[in-house]
Amino acid sequence: MREAPSHTVVAELACRRARIRACDPLAGKEAERVLGDVQGLVIAGSAGEALHGADALALVTERKEFRTLDFEAINVGMRTPVVFDGRNLYKPAAVAAFGLEYHCNGRAVNSRQRQRCAWVKVPG
Repeated sequence: MREAPSHTVVAELACRRARIRACDPLAGKEAERVLGDVQGLVIAGSAGEALHGADALALVTERKEFRTLDFEAINVGMRTPVVFDGRNLYKPAAVAAFGLEYHCNGRAVNSRQRQRCAWVKVPG
């Protein structure tokens, strides 16, 4: 957790008064200890719990269990099916096939779309 990209993402979302449900099966207890005072943050017990009714999924880990997500279940469980893939784990066309809006980090989603996902860095 010391240099995890989740710190930046959580800090920026908290600054914007977002309600955040995060999940990390391995570092959940450590995340609670390190980020426990962040306003609006809840550490969920599972990915499904974190995603239920969510407006967006921000993926900031390469952990094995997140490499094969059930995109159909994600689309059904989320209020707004938007995925921000900070690790470029997925093929854009594969995710879009499930009706999810997909944003990746620094690569084109398709041949006509050459926009890059703008990740906001928190000063400090």
